[in-house]
Amino acid sequence: MNLISTTAALLCVVLQSTSHAFVLPTNSPRQPTFVLKAANANAIPFADRATSMGNERAVSSTSSSARPEDLAPPLEADMQVAVNIDTPEPVKVQGGALRTWTTTSPEVNRMLLSMSTDGPPEGTPLLALVELHQGPENTPMKMQVKSGKGSLRPIRALIETPGSGHSLFIRNLEALEFPIWAKVKDCTSEAVDKAVHEMGSPKLLQGGGAVTSYPLDPNVSVVKVLLRTDGRPLNAAVELVQGPNAVKVLMEVYTEDGIEWPFYCLIETPGSENTIRVWSTGTVEFPLTVCVEPFLIQEPVKKDSYFLMD
Repeated sequence: MNLISTTAALLCVVLQSTSHAFVLPTNSPRQPTFVLKAANANAIPFADRATSMGNERAVSSTSSSARPEDLAPPLEADMQVAVNIDTPEPVKVQGGALRTWTTTSPEVNRMLLSMSTDGPPEGTPLLALVELHQGPENTPMKMQVKSGKGSLRPIRALIETPGSGHSLFIRNLEALEFPIWAKVKDCTSEAVDKAVHEMGSPKLLQGGGAVTSYPLDPNVSVVKVLLRTDGRPLNAAVELVQGPNAVKVLMEVYTEDGIEWPFYCLIETPGSENTIRVWSTGTVEFPLTVCVEPFLIQEPVKKDSYFLMD
């Protein structure tokens, strides 16, 4: 008892003699609160990446790369200068990174987007989120694209950019081991206008989950797809199916106006038994018009030519 009394008396003397005040946080009576401030507040960790288009968040930074082992990277390593659309070389987008292409000229009415991968002979998987921003808080178009083999089946699409002040965001949703080679350039010409807007045989696809299919001949190596509306929002999914139900390419598209921002893409169809399948992912009140035509047809090889020798 004497030892306890002596210890308590010494503690009282120390507390009375010190001038510091010990205050516990009100939100945690036992442990203090720690706040980790990252160098880039817009960086999205891998664990927070959404797999669906509706849960993706728009990022206003020029380029970001979030790593789980380094939550607060240096600002110099996390930020990169945006790429101009006149850059002829493709840009490497690492897994989890974000790159942007900007244009301020009102004469640029259309961008040509091309994405592919390298690695094995047919390419590594490709999974990316593409967003078109006009102004600080306006996203008139976005799409999520997926290709099982990015070199064999690359992604090529035309993105309309009416007006000025556009920025194209490309985020690689794959792991760090699967980079994407992306290229964006100005594609404003009358020849492209005719190729896009003069496609025949349109088909009305009602909303509410309606689907239409286009079986392809083995001679068709590249097919073009055009989706439009009468001014209402466009919600659709375009698939390249090979065999019974093997989805090789998937594009989920949203535009707020199907006239100002129609969707036009080229899909390579190597092999045989290919089918283009288009889904209307919007409600019944938002139908869309579908046009699918061959873009490149290879001449069939004669059976006897296999046995010809020089």
